[in-house]
Amino acid sequence: MAWCSHLLRRFYQPAVFVSPFFERPSPAVQGAAIMATTKTVTVQIDPADLKRLRNLNYCMCFAKKVSNDFNVVWHSCTDYLATSRFIWISAYRMFATSKFTAGDRVSIQTELVDVGLGEMLTLDPVGDLKGPAVSSGDPGGITLSNAFGLIHPGLAIGPDGQTTPVYVAKDPIAKGTDTTLYPTEIVRVWFAQNAVTGTISGEAPSYFVDIDMTATDTATRLYKDAMWTTTAT
Repeated sequence: MAWCSHLLRRFYQPAVFVSPFFERPSPAVQGAAIMATTKTVTVQIDPADLKRLRNLNYCMCFAKKVSNDFNVVWHSCTDYLATSRFIWISAYRMFATSKFTAGDRVSIQTELVDVGLGEMLTLDPVGDLKGPAVSSGDPGGITLSNAFGLIHPGLAIGPDGQTTPVYVAKDPIAKGTDTTLYPTEIVRVWFAQNAVTGTISGEAPSYFVDIDMTATDTATRLYKDAMWTTTAT
């Protein structure tokens, strides 16, 4: 069985998996989001393209759209094969950071706190982000109330020990203000050299495909001749 994994900083570990044979998320991920739906994207690669990508040391990369942006490499792996599955449950956790630099790894500088759509957390005057989350009144978003100072809110997915950043707000928010992040079930898939899980993205990648999983739980895409096409699931 091929697994896609990386040695990450102690703040987070991979929350998603890519494997030619792995067909359901880990028990830890299942337990973190009983009420959420499991989503599966299957990536098929033409043999000629697979050989070229592997010979040139390309990684298979995934990102998740939040607030109209794909700005963090959610997952990157090098052990993909002709057919690989990417599986997740959107169990969100919020964090905050004072840093946002394209090309750097996400720096999680607060606690990671469980939060769901329609909920709000507060960053207190000493910089503590603590739960439990409360209702925000916005069913489609996740809100941070900032009583601390200039800060970048972020979202990660996964329970303790299985958490991977998916988004960091580019612009910091000021003390005394609230901001709402809007996660979606739209994922981006692409191939890149030297890509690392948890890295803040710069420019949009070449030859990517965006897959809207809002109304479906499964999708399959074929990569052939450096082009993406939809195939039957």
